[in-house]
Amino acid sequence: MKIGIDARSLSYGLTGIGYYLLEVIKELKKLDVHITLFSTAPLLVPADSLTGISVITGSSTKPIPHLIWSELQLPLLLKKHLLDIFWGPAHRFPILMPLSQATALTIHDLVWRKVPGTMRLYTRLQETLFMPRSLQRADIILADSTSTASDLLDYRPAFKDKIRYVPPGRGNSFLQALDDRSKCQRNPLFSSWSSKLNKPYILFTGTIEPRKNLARLLAGFSALPKDLRQAFQLVIAGGKGWGTINLQDEIQKYKLTEQVIVTGYVSEKELSRLYAGAYCLAMPSLYEGFGMPILEANSFGVPVITSNTSSMPEVAGDAAILVDPLEIEDITRSLRMLLENRGLRETLSRRAIENAQRYSWEKTARLTLDAFKEAINSRNQRRKEV
Repeated sequence: MKIGIDARSLSYGLTGIGYYLLEVIKELKKLDVHITLFSTAPLLVPADSLTGISVITGSSTKPIPHLIWSELQLPLLLKKHLLDIFWGPAHRFPILMPLSQATALTIHDLVWRKVPGTMRLYTRLQETLFMPRSLQRADIILADSTSTASDLLDYRPAFKDKIRYVPPGRGNSFLQALDDRSKCQRNPLFSSWSSKLNKPYILFTGTIEPRKNLARLLAGFSALPKDLRQAFQLVIAGGKGWGTINLQDEIQKYKLTEQVIVTGYVSEKELSRLYAGAYCLAMPSLYEGFGMPILEANSFGVPVITSNTSSMPEVAGDAAILVDPLEIEDITRSLRMLLENRGLRETLSRRAIENAQRYSWEKTARLTLDAFKEAINSRNQRRKEV
């Protein structure tokens, strides 16, 4: 099977969708397929991850050249390369997609409909303009979670027959494996902030943006009894997104300068060590299409406090304490419950390992390939009917 993939998420620094795509590609390569990656700019990924793969890119990340390449050049390339399937792993296709081309589209979330105020205006406009067209054009639609699949059905009931549930795998292979947890813990961190890390800690990891609900997490942590605030630290690990709250102002407001550590962007090695040493992960997001940090933490045996909304209960299973993300008191109550009860933590830690084992990238790739075959058959059937 000749598979073409929109690889733009690999050209702008790896984040969630980029890691997701790399993991699926890694497993698809084992399934006797030929893969061609298309992007507006050179790919910013480890060279060994592209072994055996064809790569076709433009040369610019600037908005106007990016748009011209995606909407005009890419459709011409698709006509030239005669692919069996073209996959859009990030919500959209070019508008001028060749009519004969079989297509598959992955939808990770519907943030633009569920919590639009937590997105950049530019990104929200892109989703509003391009996602409906792409959903209509797709021969098959892949949803990360049953929650996202349900959101899609609410939005477009007519697409019921072409939506398939294809969950991601367990974290990403750039992180140390579960078996290496003790090794991660033994290896010290040498970052500028690591010298401040001197107590058991609660970990948050993710892009710093409004949807992650950090203001309420800080408020919930600050409301803990004094002895717990002094016994534990809160580590906020992640790069700046948009609309970022002024974390330092919030930290000073609650007088938490000794208790809260803000790392900024961390490497995979640093993130592995942070997961390995964490007492728990706190992720009270307002909305998630999947919530990869839950499984990343679980793969290290780390229990989770997360929200009772969207996909998070589904992904966390019975290895988490669920909170109302809008209620600071509920966040405080759940933190206190876990911090004071080491027996509960041990129970959730065992469950975390079991929960992580429900997911694998091999399974993701096989389900994705099955969906591609359905899309090809569907497009071929339409050709016969014309």
